[in-house]
Amino acid sequence: MSVRFVALKIFFLCFILLSCRSANAITFFDDSFNYKDDSKWNYVQKTGSIGFSGGYLELKSSTPSFPIVYSLNNGLFKFQENLVFEAKFMFTDRNYMGDGIGVGFTNSSGYPLYQFAVWNGINDNTIFIHNDFNNSFYNYCNVANSRDGLYGRGITPLEIRDGEWHVLRIEKTAKKYKVYIDKDINDVPIFSSADNQCIPEVVFLGNPLEGGSSTWTSLNVDYVRIHDGTYELPERNKIIVLPGLGASWNEKAMVFNQIVAANEWKMTLFVRNYDSLVGALEQNGLVKGSDYFVWSYDWRKPLADIVTDFNVFISGLGISSGDQIDLVGHSLGGLVARIWTQENPDKVGKVLTLGSPHAGAVKAYEAWNGASVGDKFDAQSIALNVFLQLQKRNNQNLVDTVRNYAKILKDLLPTFNYLKVNGKIKIPPENLYLSGKNTTVSNIFEKFTAVVGRGEQTKEWINLGERSIFDKILGLWEQGKPVSFLYGEGDGTVLKKSAKFEGDIYVEKASEHGTISDRSVNFVLSELGLGKTIVEIAVQNDPMAVFYLGSPAKMTVNCNGGVGVTDAEGWVTMANKNIADCQVGLLGTGSGTYHLVMGNSSDGSSWQYSEGEIGVGETKNISIVDKNFWYDQVLRETNELLGQFGGNKNLLIMKTAVEGKNLNQLLDAYIAFRKEKKETKITLGTVNYLEKILGIEKAGVNGNELEKARINALSFKSLADRTALLLQRRRINPTNWQSLNYSQAEGLLNNPSYARYFLAGKIFEIVWK
Repeated sequence: MSVRFVALKIFFLCFILLSCRSANAITFFDDSFNYKDDSKWNYVQKTGSIGFSGGYLELKSSTPSFPIVYSLNNGLFKFQENLVFEAKFMFTDRNYMGDGIGVGFTNSSGYPLYQFAVWNGINDNTIFIHNDFNNSFYNYCNVANSRDGLYGRGITPLEIRDGEWHVLRIEKTAKKYKVYIDKDINDVPIFSSADNQCIPEVVFLGNPLEGGSSTWTSLNVDYVRIHDGTYELPERNKIIVLPGLGASWNEKAMVFNQIVAANEWKMTLFVRNYDSLVGALEQNGLVKGSDYFVWSYDWRKPLADIVTDFNVFISGLGISSGDQIDLVGHSLGGLVARIWTQENPDKVGKVLTLGSPHAGAVKAYEAWNGASVGDKFDAQSIALNVFLQLQKRNNQNLVDTVRNYAKILKDLLPTFNYLKVNGKIKIPPENLYLSGKNTTVSNIFEKFTAVVGRGEQTKEWINLGERSIFDKILGLWEQGKPVSFLYGEGDGTVLKKSAKFEGDIYVEKASEHGTISDRSVNFVLSELGLGKTIVEIAVQNDPMAVFYLGSPAKMTVNCNGGVGVTDAEGWVTMANKNIADCQVGLLGTGSGTYHLVMGNSSDGSSWQYSEGEIGVGETKNISIVDKNFWYDQVLRETNELLGQFGGNKNLLIMKTAVEGKNLNQLLDAYIAFRKEKKETKITLGTVNYLEKILGIEKAGVNGNELEKARINALSFKSLADRTALLLQRRRINPTNWQSLNYSQAEGLLNNPSYARYFLAGKIFEIVWK
C-alpha cells in the first residue's frame, strides 16, 4: 500500500468523522454528546428514554426495556495498528436490571456478545467483562452469536461508586489490548490480553436485550472517542471559588477601619459551607493555589467595586492570554462571578452560581432601610451582626452604620416589584447597576448555569405602612415601614425567581441559602468535567452562641462544660449553646482596648458589644449574667463622658451609683444627663448595658409587673405621638435628638422584656422634654 494511499485514507476518515485535531494527533471518532448525532450512532429508544442534558448522553428506563445506542461505522478499529478507545461514564444509580458500555458487540439480535464491557446492576455490582476472542476463531469479533461462543470469559469487580464519573480506556497495540479505569489516577491495567485477539467492530451504550424488570440502572456518558494515542485533552481551566457575603474577614478592616491589601482578606474561619466543595476539588487531584483558588474579599463595598477587585485578583494570577477560567460562586460571590463574566466573556469557560441574588433580595430592603439583617444562622447574618456591633460606636444609629460601612446592601435591593401599600404595588427604589447588568445577561447564557434553592419560605412582598415623622427626620424607611410579609418559593434568603434567568438552563436543589453550596457539589464537579464525586452532606445550621474578639487578647469560652478557644481570626462558635450559659475568659497578649461581640445566631436582639482595657498577661472573666461586668461597662462610658463634660453633676451621680451598685439612682441620673446635654454617641449605647443590669436585677418579675411596664411604655409612646401630631400642625418637626430617642425606644418595644419596656418608657418620656 502506498504512503500516498494511506495518507488519503486517513484524510478521508478525518473528513467523515470531523475528528482530526492536528497533523500529529489523529482522532478517528469523537462525540461529546452535546446533541443527537445520527451520523455517528443508531439510537434505539425502545420504551426507555434517551436524553442530552448538560453536555452528556443520559440513558434510563422505568419500563421493561432499556435503550441502546450503537455506532454506525463498523470499521472503527480496523484501520490503524495502534488505537486508544476512551469513554467517560457514570452510573447514577444501581437497580435490578443492568446495562453498560460494550466494545466488540457481535450482533443486534439474540444474546449479545462483546469483547470488552463495563456493566452495572444489583446482581453483578459494577464489573468489567472480557471475552478472549482469538483472532483465528472470530477475526473481527462479529461471528459469535450464542452463549456457546464465549471464549476465555472473565469478570473483574470494579471499585467504583454510583454517581461518579470514570473513564474506560482500551489501548490496542496491533492485536493486543490493555484496559484501564481512570488511567490518569491508576496506571495499572485491569486487564491485559494475549496476542492475536480479534478486532472490535461496534461500540454500544445501554442494553440490547428486551424484557425484564422495570427497575433499570441509569447510565450517563460524557464522551466516546477513538484516537491514535497521541490525543491530549485541553489543559484544564483554573477554577475560582467565590464565597458569599460575610464569608471573608480581616480584623484590621472590620474592627479598626484600616485600609488593608486585597490578599489580607481570609475566609471567615467559622464558615464551613465551602469545605465539601473544596474537599471534592482536592479529591479530584486539584491543588489549591495552582489548579483552583478561593477568593476572599471585602464584601462591604459597592457591587461594582467588588467586581473591580475581582478583576485585579484575576489579573494577578498570571493566566496566559487566550486561556479561560471556570467560576463557581455562592450567593454574592456568584453575582460577582456572573457580572465579571459579562464584562470578560472570552476569559470564562463556565460560570456556575449557587443561590445568587441576580435580581436582588427582599431582605436587603430591611437591612438598608432599617438595619434588620436577619436572625437565621448563616454567614452573612452573623458577619453583619458582628460588624454592625463593632461599628455602631461610630454612629448614632445602626442605619447610619449600615449605609456608611456596608454599601453592598444597597446594590442588593431587588430589581422586581416587592413593595405594596394597602394591597397595591408601590414602585420600589431603583437598583440601576444591577438592572443594567441584567439586560445583557443573555449574552453569556451558553456558559452560565444557575443553581436555585427551593423548599424554604422566602420573603417576596413587603406590606408597608406609614413611617413616623421621627423616621422621616432620621431618613428611615423611605418607602414605608414594613408591617407584614408575603412569602414565595426560594431558599429562605433568595427567591427562586431571583436566582435564575428566564430562557437559561437552571438546576433546582431542595436547600436553604447557607447549605446550597454543599447540596450542589456533585453538580459542580460534573459541570467542570471532574470525575470523582462525593457523598453530599450539608453543614447543619444549628443555633449557636457566637463570640468575636478584636485583639489584643485571646479568648476562651466555656458553655456548660463545652470549651472553645479563639481561632486565628478571633472567633469562637459553640453549637446549640446560649450566650447566657457561657463564661468568657480573656488573656491579654498586648496592652490596649479589646472589642468583644457576642450573640445568639438565631436571635437578632441578643447581640452585645463591650470593650475594655487589658494588659499583657492580664486576665478577665466575663459572664453575660454577671451584673458587675455590665456595671463596669457603664462606668467606663461614664468616665469617658466626664472627660468631655468635666464635673457634670449628673455624671458624678452616675459614677457614684455605679460604684455603689445603686440601679435606681443610676437610671435617674442617666436619664437626667441624656435630657440635659442631648449627647447621643455614647449614651445611646449605654442603654444596652443598663438593659442587662436591669434584666439581671429584675429577673424574677411576675406577669403583672411586666404588663404594667408595657402599659407605661405605650402610654408614653402615645403621648410622644400625639405631641408630634400637634406640633406638625404648627409646622414644628422633632429634632434629630428627639427622633433618635423615639427610634431607640420604639426598637426596645420590638423585643418584649421587663427591662426593655421599662427603659422604653423612660426614653419616650423625654422625647419632647
